[in-house]
Amino acid sequence: MPNHEIGLNRFQLQVLRMVMKGKGKPKWNWHDIAILVVPVEDEPETSAYKALQRLKELGLVRQITQPYPTLDKWEITELGQRTLKSQADNEHGADH
Repeated sequence: MPNHEIGLNRFQLQVLRMVMKGKGKPKWNWHDIAILVVPVEDEPETSAYKALQRLKELGLVRQITQPYPTLDKWEITELGQRTLKSQADNEHGADH
């Protein structure tokens, strides 16, 4: 399912890519993600945490609760991986 069908903006897509980057890491919390993303011009919301919550609502990521004081871990779901693959395919298709 392409990201435009899901309704992701460029910032949310960037956050989703960062979640994917953390795949397999023992700890990958919202702060680890937030320090890697760059605000996107013309996007009204550039909070990594709010973007993660939206991605979670859409089923693209899952939040894994950790015991206090550790921050919760975030992982990409199968749907999230398919969304990124679809986005990459669309970008490569536009190049040709």
